[in-house]
Amino acid sequence: MLTRTRTANGWNVALTGNLTHAIGITGDFSGNYESGSSLYTYMVGPTFALRTERVTPFVQALFGGAHADGLNAFSMALGGGFDVNAGEHVAVRLIQADWLMFRRSGVSSNGNVRVSVGLVFRF
Repeated sequence: MLTRTRTANGWNVALTGNLTHAIGITGDFSGNYESGSSLYTYMVGPTFALRTERVTPFVQALFGGAHADGLNAFSMALGGGFDVNAGEHVAVRLIQADWLMFRRSGVSSNGNVRVSVGLVFRF
């Protein structure tokens, strides 16, 4: 069963291929762990960014699947974030916040939020 947690720890990796200066396609993968339980998501969707010399705010809509303790579900993430450029090929992701929805066998879990920080590498 997919459940809400307030203290789960985990990781998040995303790869974005930019189609234009403002539009990209993102593949997003994450894992969250709490009290012996695990949740993995794998999603893809459009990302829209406002790129400037110093900062890049972005929004995204991701759709895909989730796997939690042997069960599979549809997953969706709507959110965005804010990157601060630290060099030509590196930025600091000050925040990424996503609302996550999971749906399995007609039952939805809608009260989920994922917050991430980290480094962005640009190639």
